[in-house]
This record gives sequence, C-alpha cells and structure tokens, in this order.
Amino acid sequence: MTEAPGRTYRDWPLLVLQTAVAAVLSLVVNLVMFVIVRIVVYVINSMFNDFNPAWADFWAQCVAAYMSVALARLACDAVLKHYSSKAICVIFCALALLAGVGAVFYMPLGWKTLSDVIVLGVICVSSVAVFWKRVDFHS
Repeated sequence: MTEAPGRTYRDWPLLVLQTAVAAVLSLVVNLVMFVIVRIVVYVINSMFNDFNPAWADFWAQCVAAYMSVALARLACDAVLKHYSSKAICVIFCALALLAGVGAVFYMPLGWKTLSDVIVLGVICVSSVAVFWKRVDFHS
C-alpha cells in the first residue's frame, strides 16, 4: 500500500473508523431531516383541507433531499477531522440506487413511485455535489 501525501500508513485504521462513524452519522441526519419534513407537510395538510399534499410532499422531499445531504456533510465536518467523503458519496448513491430499483420493480407504477425515484435521484446528485466535489459551505 502506498502512502498518500500527508497520511502515513499507520493512519488508515483511524480513517476507516472515522469513515464508518461518518456513514452512520450522515444517514441518521438524513433520516431525521426527512422525518421533520414529513411532519411539516402533514401539519400543513391537516391545517388546509383543500391542500394538494402530493405536489407539496414532492417538492418538500426534493428540498429535504438536498438539505439533508448538506446537513450530513456539515455534521461530519463538525464532528470528524479525517474521513473519506468519497466513500460517503458512494454509500449515499448505492443506497439511493437500490431504493430506486426497489421502488420501480416492487411498487405499482404511478405518480408516487415516480416522485420517489426523482427524490432518490436528487439525493444521489446532491451527494455527488456535496461529498465528492466537496462544495465549500464556509466561504
């Protein structure tokens, strides 16, 4: 195994451990953000009876998809010093791909399935932008 600049061969257990912690942390932040958005959409839907929840739910989930990935990155950067952000991106994209394939093949095709696949695509694209390309939030 060759050494990367700035890292020694002895640092790889720390990198693996922090990447595993970052994976769990980012998925928990993602889940919490989606639960909060679902609660907000439910409250708005219960306040307004003539409200169209399908479209509002779709747009809220698209916004939450990007926000949850961005918040996951900020949480990982705040808590951990050295982790592989590209590994976190691969985890997000793999989970989104698996969920999208599952939604297409195991759910009846309709607006709800299509909106779920689009939201999963937003998660994948935003994880590439946030974790792989390392968008700078601090400037």
